[in-house]
Amino acid sequence: MDYTSHCTTDLINNYPPVGMMICPGLGEDLQNEYDDEWLTDVIIPNFKAGLKPGQYLPSIIDQP
Repeated sequence: MDYTSHCTTDLINNYPPVGMMICPGLGEDLQNEYDDEWLTDVIIPNFKAGLKPGQYLPSIIDQP
């Protein structure tokens, strides 16, 4: 999760208008029981951590 956290924060910090389309369980090769936890505990908080003051949270699309 540390690597994912670093990459997600760095992505939003360096490419502010870029959103993210994720497909846990398929594209990320995660077990289905971890889908919601991974999105809410790792991806969204790290997207928020990478935001600059006044920057809006970009789109995050969960594609099952």
